[in-house]
Amino acid sequence: MAKPNIYSVEEIKKLQQGGYILSRILRHLLDLASNLKTGDEIEAEAQKLIHEAGGTPAFMEAVNEKSEKYPAAICLSINDRVVHGLPYGQKIQNGDVVSIDIGLRYKDFVTDMAWTVYVNGSDPKIKKMLALNKAALEASIKMAKVGSTVNDISAVIAQVAFANNFTPVIELTGHGVGKILHEEPPIYNVPLEGRGEYPLKEGMVLAIEPIFALNPYKKLQMTDDWGIILEDNITSHFEFTVAVGNRAKILTPTPLS
Repeated sequence: MAKPNIYSVEEIKKLQQGGYILSRILRHLLDLASNLKTGDEIEAEAQKLIHEAGGTPAFMEAVNEKSEKYPAAICLSINDRVVHGLPYGQKIQNGDVVSIDIGLRYKDFVTDMAWTVYVNGSDPKIKKMLALNKAALEASIKMAKVGSTVNDISAVIAQVAFANNFTPVIELTGHGVGKILHEEPPIYNVPLEGRGEYPLKEGMVLAIEPIFALNPYKKLQMTDDWGIILEDNITSHFEFTVAVGNRAKILTPTPLS
């Protein structure tokens, strides 16, 4: 594994400035989703708000295996689509579980966050999954401190999921973030021997993103060159950017309660 970047106090202040902007933008986009706006409308608003804030869409810097750049400011993932859903052509209906993932480059630094809403739905198990996925994010962030390892974060995510009969999506990870969207180290949703023992150091910046599935699954599937789905399943996704110190510092405040 390459050495993770360490950020200065001043650099983390810039990341925090971008994080506050990103959180305000995401709050507005989630309101649009809850009001059944289309993916195209939500994407257009994301582009508008990011540029008005003096930033650029960080996701449009991402490149896939074909060396193609991601063509949108947001990932819009609905129901069985886990991550990286293109927003174009997507429609939101009552009862949908909708995740919006968004990244912002501001003052040369990148922050990344995601949130999931259940649009006018009533299924108690889905509501419980979202509540516990959010709780797993909040609990795992407390481990993003000097003296912990990456696996300490992963262990908390896994414990919350398995103790409540939900399934963490183990193939997808959180990551370092800051100068670019995806940096070292990867942060799995379960602790992995030989991969997660890396010690956390002051000044590291992490995008922690637990992803839960409603039911057990066999494998992830690609829908196109970007989107990943779990057929006949429902997933949720919550993500904050945090700075490691003696205590974790959240750089992207909660967009919704």
